[in-house]
Amino acid sequence: MIQTLTLSAFLLASWPSHAKAPASGSVRIEEQTTHLKREDGKEALIHAPVVQGVPDESLRSRIQDSVGLKAGTDETLEEWKADFEDSWWLDEIEYKVGYNRNFLLNLIYTVSGTGAYPDSFSKSLVVDLRTGKPLAARDLFKSASLEALAARLNRELKADVEATRRKWGADWDGEEEVKNARFDVAHLDDFTLGERGINFHYDFGFPHVIKALEPRGTYFLSWKQLAPYIDTKGPLGVFPRD
Repeated sequence: MIQTLTLSAFLLASWPSHAKAPASGSVRIEEQTTHLKREDGKEALIHAPVVQGVPDESLRSRIQDSVGLKAGTDETLEEWKADFEDSWWLDEIEYKVGYNRNFLLNLIYTVSGTGAYPDSFSKSLVVDLRTGKPLAARDLFKSASLEALAARLNRELKADVEATRRKWGADWDGEEEVKNARFDVAHLDDFTLGERGINFHYDFGFPHVIKALEPRGTYFLSWKQLAPYIDTKGPLGVFPRD
């Protein structure tokens, strides 16, 4: 008799020692919202994810730690509350679920506030739902290929900068900010997952007054383009490469 496995079942069967992972290959995320308000009228909203749908409590706890507020913003809810009492800056903390399939969860946090100018920063978290472990580039790609992958993305970066120069012409004032810009192996850890491939991100760090002149800083590679670099025995091995 020929046994037919769903993709989720195949992944569980082929990946050792992860029988306690959610069988669907995904988790349920519930939102917890905290409304902060001071006597002087300043308000802020903090939206944080709460992981559900994982029968094994120990695994659920590890996943929660890997995608929780501390992991996504470098501070706990209590720390943000304490900061809020002394600072006008924070306006809102948000997150979105970028990917939640094939035992991979990608959450993207955005923290926004107002100082001299409105400002924000983002952080992407990718977690293996079989282990609860945060994933970095070294967990996804062959170690011998990291330099080559970074070099490919650096070519994308250089083309991005050149296209931005042409777009703005004589009005562009970003030479100082891009003169040392280079996509290195260390930048590979800033990525977001999608159905068709991966977006890698690079922060040029333009100051607010010329932020509009900044190159886009996001470089997409499809699964086919990533095929030479992917560790086929790792978490990305399930994605098509042709």
